[in-house]
Amino acid sequence: MGNAIEIAERLDRLSPPTIRFLSEREPFRFLVCVVLSAQTSDQTVNSVVPELFGRYPTRHDLAHAEQTDVERLIHATGFFHTKAKHIIALARELEGKEIPTTLAGLTRLPGVGRKTANVVLTEAFGLVEGITEWLPVSSTGHMLLVQQFMPLSVSKDFWDMFLVVIQLGAIIAVLVAF
Repeated sequence: MGNAIEIAERLDRLSPPTIRFLSEREPFRFLVCVVLSAQTSDQTVNSVVPELFGRYPTRHDLAHAEQTDVERLIHATGFFHTKAKHIIALARELEGKEIPTTLAGLTRLPGVGRKTANVVLTEAFGLVEGITEWLPVSSTGHMLLVQQFMPLSVSKDFWDMFLVVIQLGAIIAVLVAF
């Protein structure tokens, strides 16, 4: 166990404080970006949101947008009919309300599944309820499956260390006694 802690401490010193791929940080806008990111790259999302949020800067504005106009603005993200419908419905649902900060609350929202909810909880609110994704962990194409919504029966420190390992793109066996 001592070696794992030493590895984690070394990785922590080497890693940047935060790795962010979507450009928006305000929680509602970040939620919209995560919904838009399905089946496309963060780079594509980042290329369309300046115009989207320039035209519809508030939840109220987006809630009252014409779907065809939103579709035109987000067309590059793919699946734009469904995504436009979802983000307009999200804006309507959350107009004048706080964004939920639980997995259950977020997954009740239009277009928000468990994966989206976990990303928003972690990145927008700093809350960790689970991790979900097939994550590439090396340039040789190996994949690491983190079981969808694995309950966090281990400490947050372990998950922080685990995420640093993934962010660095390294294949590292972390030996932890459960």
